Amino acid sequence: PSPTDESEVINPATCAPKTVIVHPTILLSMLKQHQEAPGRVWLLLRAIDRDGRGWLMVEDARHHLTGKDSPFHVCGWRRLRQLLAQGEGVFWHRDEQDRLWLYGAHRIAYKLDCDRLQGFPIELPIHALLGGIQAVRAAFYATFHGGRDSKPISRETLESLSGIPSRTQLEYDRVARVERTRNIAIGERHTAENAQERAWKHGRATFHFIDTEGR
Repeated sequence: PSPTDESEVINPATCAPKTVIVHPTILLSMLKQHQEAPGRVWLLLRAIDRDGRGWLMVEDARHHLTGKDSPFHVCGWRRLRQLLAQGEGVFWHRDEQDRLWLYGAHRIAYKLDCDRLQGFPIELPIHALLGGIQAVRAAFYATFHGGRDSKPISRETLESLSGIPSRTQLEYDRVARVERTRNIAIGERHTAENAQERAWKHGRATFHFIDTEGR
């Protein structure tokens, strides 16, 4: 064969997919059940399986996830063996031929005991999966906001859905750069006419507030 022109050499990093599609409810369930580490491996293996076969050889997974020159490098081989064992029966099945059969999203949702998938699937950037595990947790948490509508949600509701305490939510907001906005505005002084006008515009979202001095 003729020598390959240097201009035709393909850089694996440039061919790697930039995002992976996932449902935020599944990611929150991973956090709630402390499955974010093998869950990250599952997401990366899905991205690596570009042909959509649904399975990879364990040796291929090792090459991609532990190779120092791989764009998907996240850990060493010893740690990957631990994660493959942890995710067995939840995210994949390893057969006698050393193939990893990746489970589909709905099967994993069942395994993680998701009540129902809320919101919309999102595209999670691959680079969000390649940092430390705290950054991965923050990214999983942040996807919930990306896959829902813009209605306000309380910290208590978020804690119920994800199992993440309010203080940790604030830390994840900082790490994942989640922008918070105030969801309350003070209107004009209350009168019967003003209250009726506001009710037409905002429905039951308005209320009559009396401060500690009775004003």
